[in-house]
Amino acid sequence: MHAHLFGALLPVPIGRFPGFPDRRISARQYRDLRERSIGRVAAEATVEVCETLRRRDSRSVEQRFFPELDLAWNAVQRIRSQGAGPLAEFDSIAIDEAQDLTPIEALALVELASAASGPGSLNLLVAGDEAQTVRPTDFEWGWFQDLIHFRMASPVEFKLQTNLRSPKRIATLVNRIWDLYGAIAKHERPGGTGVAEIDENAGDQVILCTAKQGPDLDELLEIFSEREGLALIAMGEEIPSYIPERIRDRVLTTFEAKGLDFQSVCILDAGRWLDRVLQARERGRGLELDDLSKRLAIDQLRVALSRPSERLYWVDVNPNDRILTHAQNMLSFGADRAYPVVPAVLLKTLEEEALDPEERVRLCESDARQFLSVKPALAWSRARQAIALLGEPGSKFSVADPAARTSAHMTLCQVAFTLAFRKVGLPAEMGRLELYGEAARSADAAGRMALSSLIMSIGLHERERSASLKTPGILQLASALGQYRNDIEPWLLQELQPRSAEWLQQLEDQVDSIPGVTVELLPGLYSLFDPLEAGARTARLHERAIRALMKLNAHESALRILMAMPNPNPRLVAECQEGIGDLEKAAAGYLQAGSPQDALRCYRSIPDFDKTLELLDSVGHHPARESLLWLRQVRDLANRRPAEFPKVILPAEKKLLEDVLEASLGVARRKPAAKRTKSAAKKTPAKKAPKPPREEYF
Repeated sequence: MHAHLFGALLPVPIGRFPGFPDRRISARQYRDLRERSIGRVAAEATVEVCETLRRRDSRSVEQRFFPELDLAWNAVQRIRSQGAGPLAEFDSIAIDEAQDLTPIEALALVELASAASGPGSLNLLVAGDEAQTVRPTDFEWGWFQDLIHFRMASPVEFKLQTNLRSPKRIATLVNRIWDLYGAIAKHERPGGTGVAEIDENAGDQVILCTAKQGPDLDELLEIFSEREGLALIAMGEEIPSYIPERIRDRVLTTFEAKGLDFQSVCILDAGRWLDRVLQARERGRGLELDDLSKRLAIDQLRVALSRPSERLYWVDVNPNDRILTHAQNMLSFGADRAYPVVPAVLLKTLEEEALDPEERVRLCESDARQFLSVKPALAWSRARQAIALLGEPGSKFSVADPAARTSAHMTLCQVAFTLAFRKVGLPAEMGRLELYGEAARSADAAGRMALSSLIMSIGLHERERSASLKTPGILQLASALGQYRNDIEPWLLQELQPRSAEWLQQLEDQVDSIPGVTVELLPGLYSLFDPLEAGARTARLHERAIRALMKLNAHESALRILMAMPNPNPRLVAECQEGIGDLEKAAAGYLQAGSPQDALRCYRSIPDFDKTLELLDSVGHHPARESLLWLRQVRDLANRRPAEFPKVILPAEKKLLEDVLEASLGVARRKPAAKRTKSAAKKTPAKKAPKPPREEYF
């Protein structure tokens, strides 16, 4: 109604505007003009509402609801009939924020400029941005230029592409808001190009803050409202109900902030407006009235975000996860993800803004560490603030000292890991954070890739603690701890220490089933978590693992463990050597261990008959003693065989000797198998007589 039903009624036809001298438009005329933009139902409903309002009061609708449009209509009529009056002496007229003019208001100014002087003798300067409309005017440069051309002359257009007010990050946000116009129908988008060139001539800060209603938020808003050069801007036309009554008059709406510049700006609940635009996009296009509300929301976001020249504080009150995600995506720059801070951090920021950046980073780190146990949300926010203060590497407003940058990243790593490992929950308005991932990325940013990998392994184990497959998880964790033990920071070791007994016990429970794995992992963990008892625990582990390996016939692995020990048990060494088949060394080991019977067994298995006989006397009673002695006598007797024996012995005598030997050994020679006789040649079967041919009759 404001922009078209009353704001676009001109007394004379100009360009696209038909003339309405009587200031009345029929339902059919309005429907023809607006049906394409807002739909037939909405167009007819608008006229019906207007007619209802007319019937309820003797005054016109313009006088009651849109007095500024009524004044503009009367001004056009008066200037056209009586001239410019006292304003005729001016030779220049400058108009700013032209996008907030309806056609009838714009015509009043054009008529004034036309009547002030003769054609060509007056300078008319008009500036504006279609994408920063805060009033419902549906402004377009096309129809505005038609008005000037109709009453004066063809205007000359100059496009200002460089954003000189806003520094780099804030100007980037303004450009991003322009991209949101893609969520609305093309005919509702502002004309021209909205992406401005950025002049990198100053540093700036963009801070995302989330808060819930309460004393902390009230304190923040009150301090902001009293600070010189800082403006509180509420999105829309109404002040939010959570603003304390005593400071409500110090909060600006976007309409009131239009055209003003501030050093710092705090925008309230911009995330909800951003969500309104993006949610509409997800539901689809083609909803005419929804497009109008989206256009207004985008315009007001551009107005609010373009007000600050140095600092932008984006404060969302009680945001849900979706709103917070939209805000984070909007405020992130490159690899620097935007993370919300609590109100207390913003107050700290105001206190420290006059300090050197490196000093501010050090203060943030100090607060993050000391508040870690008592105020975890504040600790996290201060650690994130330290990273934000570092700036982009290589820029003239960044912290250049590599040590300072590394320290800030390691502080964030410590805070994130500690909160995650202790399972400390952050306020819901700060969003859902994957703190192990944050800690790992911070370690990586500090150049500590090994520490980053270790943190990821710990995080994986902690997430899978409740899973049924616990053994693989603890083994992976133990492997990572052993691999990266030299990269473990003191604070990390302190955090892990209370859980180390549980981890060590889980590994020790697996010694009997996987001794080879546990014996590789546990000694290093003993040295890490229990250095005073590491030696004794390792010795007990080795003994237990060796027994388990030998039981599993893994003698080679057991021997390897034994040989690495300073004083290995010779008997266990001999058993392992016997298990792998090194019988010579096994026998020597058994003798060293004082076990001649085991050595005798090895010599007999080689076989080494001489050493067996040498050892036989020291063994004493042995079941094979008589047999071995008899075998020695047989060997000695065989050695005394006459040289002519093969020549003079008769076959029958040789057969007798063989029978004697067979009888003494208790065996019998197998009888030779009977030779198979050749089977009779198979007879070739007689050929069958051929069958008589079948009689065929055709």
